[in-house]
Amino acid sequence: SSGINAEYGDISMEKSVWATPRRNETMLVEAFRHTKHVILIFSVRESGAFQGVARMMSMPRPNKGDVHWVVGSTPVLRLLPNYFKIQWLDKTPLEFTKTAHLKNRWNEYKQVKISMATTIAF
Repeated sequence: SSGINAEYGDISMEKSVWATPRRNETMLVEAFRHTKHVILIFSVRESGAFQGVARMMSMPRPNKGDVHWVVGSTPVLRLLPNYFKIQWLDKTPLEFTKTAHLKNRWNEYKQVKISMATTIAF
């Protein structure tokens, strides 16, 4: 998932949870039901690097205020009504220059750094 902001990424790393708009959530739920591992790769917008890799550990559950997603000074509970547990596999930043040779066949063979939130990459 790329394009997150630093605050959102910090909350995710601290609480080992993730949330995404429903259109992306549907795709992740489908993957979680039909595959053994759903792996998420995180990149903070404009950072020039990937910040970490995590595995999806649960189906989405309703957020009843236990995760306070805030972007800037704006709470985003309406936009992200559900969240799911993740397990961080690595939180080591990896510069895009070190992944320039990796291409995503599901995104017109563009570099893996070029993606939208919840882009499929294998």
